[in-house]
Amino acid sequence: MDPITLILTIVGIIIALVFGYLQVIVPFTKKEVRFARRFPFVVSTTEITLTKIDTKAYAKVIEEQFPIPAERRPIAVMPFKNLTGDTSFDYLSEAIPNLLITNLEQSKYLSVMTWERMHDLLEILGKEEIKTINDKLGFELCKLDGVDNIVLGCFTKAGNMFATDLKILDVSSKQLLKTANSKAKGIDSILETQIDELSSVISQGVGLSLSLIDKSGLHISDVTTSSIEAYSYYLEGKEAFEKFYHEKARELLEKAIQIDPAFAAAYYILALINRYAGNTKTFKELFEKAMQLSENISEKEKLWIRSRYAHEIEGDVDKQIKILKILLSKYPKEKNAHCWLGIAYRTKYMLNEALKEYEKELILYPNDSEIWNYISFDNADLGNYAKAIECIEKYKKLSPDNANAYDSAGEIYFQIGNLDKAISNLKLALKIEPKMYRTNLKLSYIYAFQENYEEMNNLLKQEQEKVTFAGSLAHVYMWYGFYNYWLGSLEKALEYLLSAEKFYKTVENAGGLSCVELMRAWIYFEKKKYRKSRTFFREALKYRIKVSPKRQYFLKAYLNCWLCYVDITKKQLPLAKQKMTKIRQYTSKCDDPRDKSEIEYQLGILDDEMCIAEKSLGKNINAKREIPYRFKKTYLIAIDEFFGLRYILPYIKDISARMYLVNGNLDKAINQYEQIVRFGTENNDRRLIHPKYHFRLAKLYEEKSLNDKAVFEYEKFLNLWKNADEDRTEKIDAKKRLAELKAKT
Repeated sequence: MDPITLILTIVGIIIALVFGYLQVIVPFTKKEVRFARRFPFVVSTTEITLTKIDTKAYAKVIEEQFPIPAERRPIAVMPFKNLTGDTSFDYLSEAIPNLLITNLEQSKYLSVMTWERMHDLLEILGKEEIKTINDKLGFELCKLDGVDNIVLGCFTKAGNMFATDLKILDVSSKQLLKTANSKAKGIDSILETQIDELSSVISQGVGLSLSLIDKSGLHISDVTTSSIEAYSYYLEGKEAFEKFYHEKARELLEKAIQIDPAFAAAYYILALINRYAGNTKTFKELFEKAMQLSENISEKEKLWIRSRYAHEIEGDVDKQIKILKILLSKYPKEKNAHCWLGIAYRTKYMLNEALKEYEKELILYPNDSEIWNYISFDNADLGNYAKAIECIEKYKKLSPDNANAYDSAGEIYFQIGNLDKAISNLKLALKIEPKMYRTNLKLSYIYAFQENYEEMNNLLKQEQEKVTFAGSLAHVYMWYGFYNYWLGSLEKALEYLLSAEKFYKTVENAGGLSCVELMRAWIYFEKKKYRKSRTFFREALKYRIKVSPKRQYFLKAYLNCWLCYVDITKKQLPLAKQKMTKIRQYTSKCDDPRDKSEIEYQLGILDDEMCIAEKSLGKNINAKREIPYRFKKTYLIAIDEFFGLRYILPYIKDISARMYLVNGNLDKAINQYEQIVRFGTENNDRRLIHPKYHFRLAKLYEEKSLNDKAVFEYEKFLNLWKNADEDRTEKIDAKKRLAELKAKT
């Protein structure tokens, strides 16, 4: 082979490998950019840093794929130099340009490089460690992003007088276009007067007329805050929130609001923190406050707040998508906009559309670590577990100090069945951030899944000690209630649920209250108090419909599934059959195919239960009934506790075993129970193993005269139920049988 052919062959192989790798991570369409075609990244499946980039090619891609609206003039504001000689003012190096960016973004005639965009461009150039951006690097960043004008500045202090200086230059010619100076007494003068003065000069420097500047109404205190100290707390709190460090973020944002009670952006993020904590009342109050104040914030922030309001308060994801598209039309390079559009699509289970939006985010922000988190979960939901693991490991490598990366990795590894890695990653998350939200609850579920209830209980105690939100404490008590129910202590479970109810009512969390009532329903079902059980099932439905009114048919179908299960247990089979007809009627009215799939799964189980109750022999036993999509993904301790409970309850994993018994096949029934009580990675079932399965298996072993095995399972059951109520039938029977077996030996 001649040298030229050899070189072309090698280049072709490299391009194919790079193209193939990128294509498996996110799907591309013909209209969209393909990294491997457009600019020569050197990408490895193990090293996620972009080690080489053709800046001209990248700039061309950005210009073509994310064009700035014609009427907007692109400009960038670099970090300001601190010339005060006092490092305590270093935070102003970022605060001042951030404020200028926010103010300038109000003008529909300017397109301003955001702070997030600037930092990502530094990472693309491999210069993310640089703290001070000199003039040369500033020009390089602007050329990379297609920006025509650059603002360079500094600030100083003499006594109580603060002064800011800046100059505006043309990027291509480096010609000085304008200079400006602003000074006044006191640090708050930066917000009170200086940012507005400098913004006006910058606008003139890029060629805007005074009339256009006046139309823009550049008054920074109207769209952010009147306090530089409050703004500093806000920036720090926002950064903590983005890392999911909610306790820390809460403290900082509350300080910002205490200083400035009219700080809309701070209310917005604080509202979201309370939402994650389950503080529904406070969440809604803060969000409404943010909405009231949003008339006086920047257009971009207003669009962000209203998009999230559409989703969180109005429950209208389609409206959220429309608002995000408007946001992107006006601010095509806005960080996280494509990401959140992808998340909105994900909510509608439009996973391919979601992945396309994540791809666009990656083109703009190739080193954005958080995006790999979402790509990982989407691939896991699609069953692409190898890709999911690859992506979550990328997230960890890009954010080695971010606890959320390890928290998410714990969820992914649990989903694929690698419990050791799931536990180690969750523990690393807690090591980085001990107050990481819900990580202890996730760990507690894994230990419960392994039937290590002692460690599960320790983790619940740790969570109880560290939470400060009332909604979060309610969650802990609710799970205390669940686990006590699971381990046979029904009276204690009811006590914990009473505490959970108290805190859920304090924060007006209807979703949490629906879980309390659902748990009570199953507890009274266990106590054979079926009338009370039915009452609480109906109460659970009432609360849940308040949370999801648009899914009322799905929820009514679910209610009838529960009530049908009670009827079958009571041998009221005609009533059960009537309810099954109702369930099918409600299911036909469900809009979401995932809802239909879930109810059809429950109907299949109810049909099997009906066959067992009727002792129908010869029924085709479906030992491997297909688990619906939602139950396959099994996110650990979801924010929506209702999802977690309906996934686990009722505990009907042994339905095939019981059907084999009806058909007189004892050996196959034993085999089924053995599979249930032994964890395996060959299936996606991550529901907990109910202690009663050990008791039922022990009885079958005893029937087959496998006494040693029977003793082992009886002892296992009694150890798990050591704190169970003494009047529980299974506990009494197991003690008696175990004693008789031991007496024989």
